[in-house]
Amino acid sequence: MDTEEGYSDTSQSRGFGTWTTSDRDADFGWVDAVNSNNHMQPNPEPPRVQPTDETKNAAAAQASTTDNSQKVSKKSNMTISEERNAKILPMKKNPLYNVNLAIEKLNEYPMLKVRKNKRGEVIPTIREEKLGPIESVVSRFCQDVLCISRADTLPLSSQGERHLIWVSSIKAKHIINHLNGNGCYVVNRFPGGVFLKDKQVMGTTLREFMLERRNYCMKRCGANEKTPVDDSDDEDTGGVTYRICTHMVQSMRTDEEGCTDEACYNFGKQVCKHLDIFIPEVQSFSSYNALQDFSNRLDDELKGQLFVCKPSYLYKGLGFRFFHKVEDFQKFYHMTIGKETSRHDFLVQRVIKDPYLFNGRKVDIRAFMLIMTLRYRRVVAFINPGFCRVASAEYEPFNGQPSDEDQEPEEPENTKPMTPRKMRDREAEELDEKMQMLACPYQTKQERAERARRMSENQLFTDREDRSKELDEVFRSESLLEKIKGQIKHIGMRLASAIESKIWDAYGCYQIFGLDLCVDENHKVWLLEVNSQAMSEVDLLSPTQRVVVPAVIMESIGLVVECMYKSKNGLRLRKSPIDEFKETGFLFAQNFTMVFSTLKRRRTDYLPPRKPPPRVIPFYQRVDMVDHMIRQTDQRKFETTEMRRKVLAEKANYKSKVKAKDEEES
Repeated sequence: MDTEEGYSDTSQSRGFGTWTTSDRDADFGWVDAVNSNNHMQPNPEPPRVQPTDETKNAAAAQASTTDNSQKVSKKSNMTISEERNAKILPMKKNPLYNVNLAIEKLNEYPMLKVRKNKRGEVIPTIREEKLGPIESVVSRFCQDVLCISRADTLPLSSQGERHLIWVSSIKAKHIINHLNGNGCYVVNRFPGGVFLKDKQVMGTTLREFMLERRNYCMKRCGANEKTPVDDSDDEDTGGVTYRICTHMVQSMRTDEEGCTDEACYNFGKQVCKHLDIFIPEVQSFSSYNALQDFSNRLDDELKGQLFVCKPSYLYKGLGFRFFHKVEDFQKFYHMTIGKETSRHDFLVQRVIKDPYLFNGRKVDIRAFMLIMTLRYRRVVAFINPGFCRVASAEYEPFNGQPSDEDQEPEEPENTKPMTPRKMRDREAEELDEKMQMLACPYQTKQERAERARRMSENQLFTDREDRSKELDEVFRSESLLEKIKGQIKHIGMRLASAIESKIWDAYGCYQIFGLDLCVDENHKVWLLEVNSQAMSEVDLLSPTQRVVVPAVIMESIGLVVECMYKSKNGLRLRKSPIDEFKETGFLFAQNFTMVFSTLKRRRTDYLPPRKPPPRVIPFYQRVDMVDHMIRQTDQRKFETTEMRRKVLAEKANYKSKVKAKDEEES
């Protein structure tokens, strides 16, 4: 590359070098280097160069190699379309995202798709080697739709240019720390993503939305209300409750009915609307006293409830453990007499008691949330309902009572006791059965082997074999589907507002989060966890995910490019890039819905309204006002003097009466 201003090789001194795609994470970047002053000019044609003998020989050699490759492909019949190829994700002909409609809007507003730098040359690209399925979708969408070229190195000096970057988390941290100071780099990672991806930190950040007895309404709604149902004044029932009782924690019911126990103080009261609960109880332990307190709760108020113990950073059900007994909990956490603690990187979460079933199996939802930080500390969030995942085994209700299988069978006297190896095998079988029933993305050994065979033979799952379903297939009622989508949007809004103050300084950053949600039998949506790598569990053999995931990626990148351009040029997000009085909405939005935006008074560009100047009073009116105040003061002095005289007269009269009475008695 040329060593001209903005494209020198000085980036290698800071640890970047040439961005190749040979790594597993495919660390590469797409650069849209555009001068902000020339964004309305048409793209000039590249100069024509006369071919030399060397270029002719190279072109002939390349043509011969392509002909040979086509002959080999025809002989082996390996030409497979994108829709049937199990190793790539199709981008075109997507029913959830119309690419042609996006291209038409870009043709109407060409300032969003320019691909020339300030010198008028196309930025050179690197070879696409070993790209993953997600990176391939990003690369094809940026090149074919947005007309963004891929560069070898990232320029350090931007000078009004924009650079769209898609890299791994490690390289994103380096870019954010060194290059994002001028605000012209758009990076696909957040420096504050740990507040959501770490399950322990998420439990602390979203503590106010968790189902716990400690949560209550800060406004204390209904604390002083007395609305008796009967005419008697002895019973104070009805009204609104501002706190959560033990029975609500046990039954996981926080709807309008409230507590159903007649002996509870919350019986017959509606739950306060400010008690916004959508996270089941999550506990992490850092001391022996915390372990002991939770162990005591398992014997008292949480007796018979099912919990799952899972690591903070793993996914796909790895490292999960289920328990409902105190003995199992103490055994897993190694609670000894010496008061030592372990398993600090694990947490305990309540399992949804009565989940929503689809054909007798548990269902969870994978939703997608796009968050980006714009100028002036403005945080914007979008939500996509995503798709549903069905468990591999039928759900069996858990009532907390020991079943016949849990009870140890009586062994005859002559038989030998179980060896530790047999006990471990038995525990592994029980865990596998629970995982198939409770963890929807879990895969058994047989399923993994079958999946590997299908990947090698390019055989996709049929609609009946696919365990991923769209929301309208699972929730077939329109009213129920709208209710579920409304709750998902509400959860996304709460998540964005919770981390707003932690990420609003990271201008030019965006990230796609994956939300794992579960629905109970009362159609209430619960948030289980948040994944920073939203595309980490993509099933390339699932027809549903092969449609949903590319649509989410393409729409997210389009929204990021559009919002960043409008924010940088001082335009409104829902207005046209050309006419600020024309309402066009978001040009790339098709399935995403905007659920959060920073309030105007909290941004740095907010100017508070000026106070009106004080009213000017004429001189003669001010004289009259002063005279009136003097008369009022004299009147108050006269009244005070008269009151003192009356008090002294009453005291003197009282003393004379007492003195006369004493004289008569003496």
